[in-house]
Amino acid sequence: MKQLLQLLLTTMVLMQAAPTWAAAPSANAGRMGQYKVETGVAGYSYQVFAPKSYRPGAAAGIHLFFHGEGGANSAGNFGSWRRHFLEPYGLIGINMAYADGKNMHDTPGKVAAARMAVAQVMADYHVTAGRGAVGSHSGGGVPHGLWFSEAGQAGAEAWPFSHQALYGSNFWQRIRAGGRNTYLIALGTGEWGMGAPNLGISLVERAQELFKGVGQNTCPDVYLKITGRGHSIGDGDVRAAGASFRRWDLAYNAIVYEAHFAHPKLRPIAQQTNRLQLAAALRALDQLAKPAEGQENPLDADGRAQADLLRQLIDERAAAVLAMAQRLAEDDPALFDFYSPRYAEQLKGLAQEKEMAQLTADLRKSGRVAKALAAQRAFLSIVSRLFTPKAVSILATDVPSFRKLQEDLGPKSVYGQMIEEFIKASGVEAAAGK
Repeated sequence: MKQLLQLLLTTMVLMQAAPTWAAAPSANAGRMGQYKVETGVAGYSYQVFAPKSYRPGAAAGIHLFFHGEGGANSAGNFGSWRRHFLEPYGLIGINMAYADGKNMHDTPGKVAAARMAVAQVMADYHVTAGRGAVGSHSGGGVPHGLWFSEAGQAGAEAWPFSHQALYGSNFWQRIRAGGRNTYLIALGTGEWGMGAPNLGISLVERAQELFKGVGQNTCPDVYLKITGRGHSIGDGDVRAAGASFRRWDLAYNAIVYEAHFAHPKLRPIAQQTNRLQLAAALRALDQLAKPAEGQENPLDADGRAQADLLRQLIDERAAAVLAMAQRLAEDDPALFDFYSPRYAEQLKGLAQEKEMAQLTADLRKSGRVAKALAAQRAFLSIVSRLFTPKAVSILATDVPSFRKLQEDLGPKSVYGQMIEEFIKASGVEAAAGK
């Protein structure tokens, strides 16, 4: 009874419409590697993994994962998350572990435990709300969806994630247009008919809701990845999710952990950095490093070290933004069109500005952006007709037009890869002997 009362109290506190992350640092603050944490509620724990790429002062993030039915024993496995999220992007991994293995039992309590875990990790590391990804498998979509339905549209204070990954997930909540998340929805043809409602129906519905919102203030970075796997998570699925997170991360998410820059001369520059006003922040750092004649440098040794870190993080962000823009210009002109204004805004006044401007001009002059956007619109106009309750349905007579759309989008683009996978999943070319 005492544990039940404790859980009810925790749920009431943590499930407010706009909770704040107010946990106190624990004995694990700054701890590296992997460890287990008990929530204080019997049977509800979580595993944490802090990667080698974690750097105090840099804006760390979180990767939260909800396991499927009976999956608590797998909570210690960070393999794919570590490769494709944690180490590359400085995210702290949180794998929830519910000993009863029943996501539909006490779902509000399970969400409360996940919020406790996130709040504690945010207190123990230099995490900035919004720099996060959340994923779920199978029945883990139930607590995942419940949290999203309550807070998913409310901003970083209630929803500290910018990417969602649904891996064969029972995520039943509708997704409204206008959200500020990127999505990977992974569905295997071998699991299509599982669940009630079955995964093929529910996950295609989630993707259709997102596709419908493209052009209506919804991010077009949505990947419905259909492969021949069964009810499992493929490494390629996680890799695609990590790539999706990173595209948005470089466009919108924070760069530095502002509280680390305690010197009163540096705090405003850290804030300016997180507003992505990078050139102005570098100019302010230059002014501090070269005070006017007759004036002393206002920074002590610690302050100078903080200033050097700020400069390093800004330089790294600028280089990463340009590299991402170059990659999208080559592989995915439609997503380049969406992200490039944010990338260009960050690079304004920096050494990379001219190269970014030339990249944009050359790509538009080539006509590839216009072709890709037209192909994207054409794809979105017909995507709702491509699915039955049991499978992807593409007619042999339609394959040439799909191949033309794929060519205009770019074979390596997100939508181009979707077309390839849809054709393969439909079996239409195999039936024709191709």
